[in-house]
Amino acid sequence: MKGDKADGRPHGGRAKDEETVRAGRRTVAISRPDKVLFPDDGITKLDVAEHYEAVAPRALPHLRGRPLMMERHPDGIGGRPLMQKNAPDYFPDWVRTSVQEKAGG
Repeated sequence: MKGDKADGRPHGGRAKDEETVRAGRRTVAISRPDKVLFPDDGITKLDVAEHYEAVAPRALPHLRGRPLMMERHPDGIGGRPLMQKNAPDYFPDWVRTSVQEKAGG
């Protein structure tokens, strides 16, 4: 899963600022697809997106209708994570959001 393709070059040797991945009826743009997210393993953003694409048929039925939030690592995977509970303005309109009660107010 390190991105090596049949020719031995990461992602076929392409270096792009953006890549697209098909997600059901949607096409999702992956900015900086060659950005390494997991340096110890050499796993890139495109590798992660392709993994999600592969497991989606089995995972999505269990996630459908459940609220989710993102765990972000702005300082890299070794840095302190933060939980992002609000959808940024740049999220596509087809991403459904909802307001959830917070325990303790």
